[in-house]
Amino acid sequence: MNDGVQIHRRYFQAGGSLPTNLPSYIERRADKTLYKNLKAGEFCFVLTARQMGKSSLKVKIMERLESEGWSNASIDLTAFGTTDFSTEQWYYSFLFEIADALNLEDVFDEWWSTKSMLTPVARMTLFWEEVLLRRSAAPIAIYIDEVDTMLSLDKEKFSTDDFFAGIRAAYNLRGSKPQFKRLNFCIFGVAAPKDLMNDPDRTPFNIGVDIPLNYFSSSESAILKEGIPTSKNVADAILKRVIYWTEGQPYLTQKIFQVLVDQENNPTTLLKPLEQIQLEDVDAMVDRLVEALFFKGNTVSNDTHFSNINVRIIRNDRYNLLMLELYRQLLNKQTVVANNKSPEQLYLKLAGITREQDGQLLINNPIYRNIFDQEWLEGAYNTIDRPLATDLQRWLNNNRTQDALLNGQILKNAENWAKDRSDLTAQERDFLEASRIQAIEKREEKLRQQEKERQQKLLKRALVAAVLAAIIAIALAIVAFQKNSLATEAAEKERLAAETAQKNKIALEQEVENNAIGRYNRYLIQGRAYQDRGAYEQALQKYEEAIATVENFNHATRSDFLMQVAQGKLADSLKTALAASVDEEIRFDQFLKEGDLLKKQGKYFYVDAQNQYQNALSLEVNALNKSIAQGRLNEMKGLLDAVYEDFIRAGDTFLRAKGYKEALRAYKAAKRIVNTDAIQQKIDVCTAEIDKQ
Repeated sequence: MNDGVQIHRRYFQAGGSLPTNLPSYIERRADKTLYKNLKAGEFCFVLTARQMGKSSLKVKIMERLESEGWSNASIDLTAFGTTDFSTEQWYYSFLFEIADALNLEDVFDEWWSTKSMLTPVARMTLFWEEVLLRRSAAPIAIYIDEVDTMLSLDKEKFSTDDFFAGIRAAYNLRGSKPQFKRLNFCIFGVAAPKDLMNDPDRTPFNIGVDIPLNYFSSSESAILKEGIPTSKNVADAILKRVIYWTEGQPYLTQKIFQVLVDQENNPTTLLKPLEQIQLEDVDAMVDRLVEALFFKGNTVSNDTHFSNINVRIIRNDRYNLLMLELYRQLLNKQTVVANNKSPEQLYLKLAGITREQDGQLLINNPIYRNIFDQEWLEGAYNTIDRPLATDLQRWLNNNRTQDALLNGQILKNAENWAKDRSDLTAQERDFLEASRIQAIEKREEKLRQQEKERQQKLLKRALVAAVLAAIIAIALAIVAFQKNSLATEAAEKERLAAETAQKNKIALEQEVENNAIGRYNRYLIQGRAYQDRGAYEQALQKYEEAIATVENFNHATRSDFLMQVAQGKLADSLKTALAASVDEEIRFDQFLKEGDLLKKQGKYFYVDAQNQYQNALSLEVNALNKSIAQGRLNEMKGLLDAVYEDFIRAGDTFLRAKGYKEALRAYKAAKRIVNTDAIQQKIDVCTAEIDKQ
């Protein structure tokens, strides 16, 4: 192989930190943003999906700052493990690695032993001052990599809140100790700030700068063409087709180019040497290579890049089902509006499978869409350990037919599992509600069948009584005809027989009355049950049937049964009360819709939306609607907690930039959520500055 080909083979690298001299390193906006903010002394964090180029970015920044006289210490937290150590051992390991990187390990051990009475966080703060800053006059940058490892630490033994609060303390000390202005931090990993730090008042993330690390753009990727040993036109076409498949995803883009120029290890024999490729053959060649690399065999299991995406979705126990439902919408090409406050959207982006573009959430590229397809989605559903998953999927696959609904003890178990859960999906709620309605209908059908059987038995008894009465009457008539001499006695017997028949008739009527009363009471019970569940139309129907039962019978029986009309009035009053309850449901729906509309207006209207949901919750409605209102209220409280940090961060940013009017607006919005003296002080500062203008 000639030297030119060897050079091209060394041009690309897929995965891992790129060497600083690798010509295929692509400088993105993040390179300039991170450099600028570290130089400005900002706390920086690069939190994004795996294999996006975080490590390579870190190496480049370290090299650039070192050339300007900075001291750098890069700490990989995976080296510490996640078990079998005390909090003190973890902090010792962390600070020792920093000291070692800055050639201070000899000083560190002696210094550490003299601080045994201090807490680990207090030692860390003193370490910055007494070991690092005292022995170096240069600016220092500490890079904490693989920070998501901290999510696996035992929360009972190790507080990530304390650790990051200690980092923030170093920034807070800049006001009283100017030497701390030389100490800077940058966090790298695959995590959300809210997962790393629970306490919003102590977190450094709300005073830091989020460094977005995006895919390669077409213009940024142009440098890759220099590594392709072919003509300019062909190289342009190859780059365009590769970007079509990857959308500029760093690992996938480098992977395709690396294999493309490495003919000896190429996975397909369908490719010609690059020097022989014609312009019209480029698309087909790249397509065959992509298929051979990614679409043959079990790519999700065999390639760690794709298996990591799979694991980050499936093993997110709290949001995996919501993530899959959202991904199903994207897979079906439904429009999904991007929402930075949506946990399922956030974790799909951290998994690396989706991105935000022009206000919409999209699947990152055609390669992911082909690998993580409908077949993968169904398999993912089957691996999730949720009691309803299998039955729910069968119901959906059968077009939501009644045959696939739950019943009996299985339904009771499902209802117990779903009780008080806040993470039920819309499909799970629909599935449970449909199962409940079917169970009610089956019980009612059973009651109707039992009533029918009772009526049939009563009819048979009445017929037997009538036949017996007729036989007795005929017998008495024959006796009277044959024995005239006993006419008086026969007449008496006939009278007795008639009286017996009359008593039987009265008894039969009384039994019919009792049955009517039984039906009346049952209709009242069924009406109340429907009313409690919020099924108002069915409740009204049952109350009307109860009234009709009393009214119809009053026209057809003896006068003493008119006393039952009083119970008919009870049914009328229940019907009136139900109508009032329906009015409550209408007001409930209005409050809910107004809350949803305010929520869509944006974060400045979240407090108003919360008030509408609270109004809905205060109404006298059924348990299901109260659960819906409580769910909306809980969701809005979560959004307000998150947007509160945004308002404070925005206000601080505008205040530093002397944008006092914008800062005042942000602080006032935050004050509506949580009113503190600190916020009021900032509002007073902004107001004073505006008055000066």
